[in-house]
Amino acid sequence: MRKFTIKEHEGNCLCGAVHFVASGDPVVVAQCHCVECKKTSGTGHTTGAMYSLDSVQITGAISKYSYVAANGNNVTKAFCPVCSSPVYGTNSGNTEHLTIAVGCMEDIAEFTPEVVIFSDNKPHWDLIDPDLPAFAKQPNWKPENEA
Repeated sequence: MRKFTIKEHEGNCLCGAVHFVASGDPVVVAQCHCVECKKTSGTGHTTGAMYSLDSVQITGAISKYSYVAANGNNVTKAFCPVCSSPVYGTNSGNTEHLTIAVGCMEDIAEFTPEVVIFSDNKPHWDLIDPDLPAFAKQPNWKPENEA
């Protein structure tokens, strides 16, 4: 009988107080230019890898900040209370998933953006791959078939 192994992607915050393991490939990797992501990243966008909740294990204390997005969804940003590194985000419009900050992944080179959202908010100096699908706002999309 063949034995299959599922790739695990590990990561942590800057100080190492928060650690996570995400099993398998992400549902999608998105580059987001919304106002809130720009403010939490301190730059022109964030890049996140979406996983189903049951495929991610997180250890360490997490602090959270929640707000209501323009579309009415409750968005929560989770971060390390020690070093303030953004770790993941959740959205009430998609309660079965969370989006991990790709910058916290140990194997960051394995993650390539597949889509751009809130491209209308992009600063002129933050370049977007012209081959990526780009949405002016948040598309009304939910993952249907996860790998």
